[in-house]
Amino acid sequence: MYHTVFNELVGKIYDCAVDPDQWVDTLTAIRDEMDLAFVSMNYMAFPTASTDAVPEMEIFNTDWDQDWLDSLPALVPLIPKWEEMRNAEMDEPVSQLSLMDEAAFRQSEFCKKWVEPQGLRDTFNLKVIDRKLQIGMVSATTYVERDLFSKRDYELLKHLSPHLRRSMLISDVVEEQRSWIKLFGGVLDKLDAAVFLVGAGSRIFYHNELAEELLSTASCLTCRSGQLKPVSETIADAFAATIRRACSPQDEELGYRGNGMILPGKEGDFANIYVLPLGRSERRRALGPGNAAVFATTDRSDNPLEIEVLSAFSGLTTSEARIALLIAKGKSTRETAQARNITISTLRTHLANIYAKTGVHNQAGLSAYVNRFKLPIR
Repeated sequence: MYHTVFNELVGKIYDCAVDPDQWVDTLTAIRDEMDLAFVSMNYMAFPTASTDAVPEMEIFNTDWDQDWLDSLPALVPLIPKWEEMRNAEMDEPVSQLSLMDEAAFRQSEFCKKWVEPQGLRDTFNLKVIDRKLQIGMVSATTYVERDLFSKRDYELLKHLSPHLRRSMLISDVVEEQRSWIKLFGGVLDKLDAAVFLVGAGSRIFYHNELAEELLSTASCLTCRSGQLKPVSETIADAFAATIRRACSPQDEELGYRGNGMILPGKEGDFANIYVLPLGRSERRRALGPGNAAVFATTDRSDNPLEIEVLSAFSGLTTSEARIALLIAKGKSTRETAQARNITISTLRTHLANIYAKTGVHNQAGLSAYVNRFKLPIR
């Protein structure tokens, strides 16, 4: 992993959370770094679960001939191995030529109609969001002169994927079409979550009305000498580390783990928090003078837990998150292993990793952790 390149790309990705107009520039940076022909990001949100519902769509493409792009949807049924690429695990990039022989691909109707005329070769697909009513994918194609995707390419894509997802989730907090200038003009007070803008040492620079209400109860969070603190001393160090990672000028400090946690409180209360790193970016700094934005909620509404939210908040891989959800639903270790098509020994290894990342020690604790995990922003 080239840390400087990775850090720059992650910073650009988080800029898009505040200013979606930056997605084309960000995808272009990914294109240029990986020597790709073009990169496309597709996001679909369905208003209802009905198959007849028309989804809202957002498509961002790097510079390419629009006529060729417009002709692609009609050719999708002809794309070899398309179903395998589309149905791959989240955060797992899959390329076309990793699934089939290149000579066979060159004989396909799709290759002759769309790939060869443009001088292209291989395509990867990366599933970033896979929710009941939301789908997000990133795909890219290489020129015919380029080598096949390397191990380094796959590693870069895999590590960028959770950051792409978090940026899209954060975009749900601030309306996607708002400019970064308007964000500072009062949007934080209109959010359905408590928001704190904090700097190094968790010092509060700003908080909205819901944050004031949350502090007034002192159930989970409190303010001491101008610093945001959890009420529970047992989690104080972890909370401080979470803020410290987000306030780092290096966006890569977030790593694969992300910045989310549950704060226990008084009499069984708890709060969920998610931390947006503001970094040195001028667009994210437009949210306020702090170095990180802390979103918090005590909402107990029975919203369905989404796999990517658990992954982003806890640092679990997609496979580990699926196992955690099965355990939380009451499945035994044998049933969970069968459902995931793995051995009991492999499952135990996954559980050991899950316990280490979540701080719990057994399946009962894991179930409690998962079942009260909520997305902290509506």
